Order: sequence, then C-alpha cells, then structure tokens
Amino acid sequence: MFGGDSNKRWFEVKYTEEAGEDGELALCYFKNQSTKEPRGWVFLRDVTRVYKDSNDDGSPVMVVVHPSRTMRLFASSTQQTELWIKRIQDLVDSVRPSAEAK
Repeated sequence: MFGGDSNKRWFEVKYTEEAGEDGELALCYFKNQSTKEPRGWVFLRDVTRVYKDSNDDGSPVMVVVHPSRTMRLFASSTQQTELWIKRIQDLVDSVRPSAEAK
C-alpha cells in the first residue's frame, strides 16, 4: 500500500492483457487491495528511472519516473520501500530494450 492517508493506492506489478497480444508488464494501481480493476498503470518498459528519495519528514520515498508522470510512492516501512525500489528496478531492467537491439 502506498500513499498518504488521503490518497492511498494498492500497487501490483501485473501483466496487462491486450486483446490478441501477449501481455506486458505494468505497475498497476488500485483504489484498495480488494479492487479488481486498476485505476491506472504505467508500462515498465517506459519507466526511465526508479530511485529512493526522502520526504520532508525524512521518510523514504520511491520515485518512479515515466514519460507521462512522476510518481512519489510511500510504503509502510523503510524496508518495504527499499524492496520495492530494487524489485521494480530489476523488472524495468529486464523489460527495457537493450542498446544492442536498437
């Protein structure tokens, strides 16, 4: 769960299911954990940067930079924030087209 009390969202990394095509990894966000349909998503192949920052009170924040938006995500603990950063960056690296393929 990420976000402040007034704007909490549940995040999951999922394969999107496009009609007639293979799915694509996306960081999807939901109103809450029990919601079935995402409120939105960003495709991981388009994420340009994932890094750790600090909030004004010093708490850690995961920043996900995408061409359409920059998301500042807060987890319930420092350990969860660091784990999300590592896992999201690993997934971004695995789906981003390599320089050799260009």
